[in-house]
Amino acid sequence: MDFRQIQYFLCLFEEGSITRAANRLNIVQPAVSMQLSRLEKEIGQKLFYRTAQGITPTTTGRFLHEQLLPIMRDLADVQSRAASLGEKLYGKVEIGILSSVALAVLGPAIQSFLVKTPDVEIIVREGYSADLIAKVSSGQLDAALVNRINVSSSVRAQPVLDERLCVVVSSSSAFTPKRSVTLAQVAEMNLILPSSQNGLRALIDVQAQAQGIDLKPRVSLDGLLPIIEVVQRCDGVTLLPPLSAFSGLQSGSLRAIPLRKPHLQRSMQWVHHPKRPMTPATKKFIETINSEIKAAVEILRKNSLFGGVFVGPPRREADGFRSRAQAKTNAKTAA
Repeated sequence: MDFRQIQYFLCLFEEGSITRAANRLNIVQPAVSMQLSRLEKEIGQKLFYRTAQGITPTTTGRFLHEQLLPIMRDLADVQSRAASLGEKLYGKVEIGILSSVALAVLGPAIQSFLVKTPDVEIIVREGYSADLIAKVSSGQLDAALVNRINVSSSVRAQPVLDERLCVVVSSSSAFTPKRSVTLAQVAEMNLILPSSQNGLRALIDVQAQAQGIDLKPRVSLDGLLPIIEVVQRCDGVTLLPPLSAFSGLQSGSLRAIPLRKPHLQRSMQWVHHPKRPMTPATKKFIETINSEIKAAVEILRKNSLFGGVFVGPPRREADGFRSRAQAKTNAKTAA
């Protein structure tokens, strides 16, 4: 098995078609087919099923992909690190991010990053926390910004932001309480919530159960934008972190109402694989996103719309990460 065969195999796996793989590799289809046949002969197993729609990986093909992808990423990281020993940053950054954060900060972060690092390619995957953590653990992503859940020991975590959820309504809503409201009050309204796959929904449901409240949302949706649109069109009410509704709150099309104690709070963190050190380009992009999060939080705080604490980024350690407990210990020692 040589380097070219591995490249072709990974491309075939991702594209699901010999034609698309050949186009992406900028070579003729027979060359791709020949390399695949050689690889299958060396391994002694079929790697793909051929169908009218394209190719589908076999069990052996999936296993090989899981094993080879981290190796190729490590090689790319080495190349990127070597090229970045000078002043410029090179290579590819591939991160995951929560959709509820991407809408507020991703555009400005990418714009700022590209101006300073024109030779770095950026790939961003949106998804749910559990899925993103799994992709970081398997080597498919360099790092991911996720909600704090029971993180496996296969990844390391860096706290970024603690953020209280609030009640979000349209600016035209007749619901205009003069003070904070309870979760029980919200439960009686036209409630629009994230679907059960969303980490925010799990947080909401756990608190509702603890308070003995039976939440019966009229609508449950996966995406953040659809939630906000339905809230505005249907005079609905939702529960979101202020950062997730940043654009609407900033423009005045949405209003945020504080939720009375006990507060609903989400904690976000960056995760990465401890055995695959991040490249300088990846670290720089994470720093850029953190800066945009901090800037958005300051805007919300000035308008009394934010309840939470910006935790990160911590001081840079050898591996780029440090736990919140370690940060507190170091602070006490310094004092």
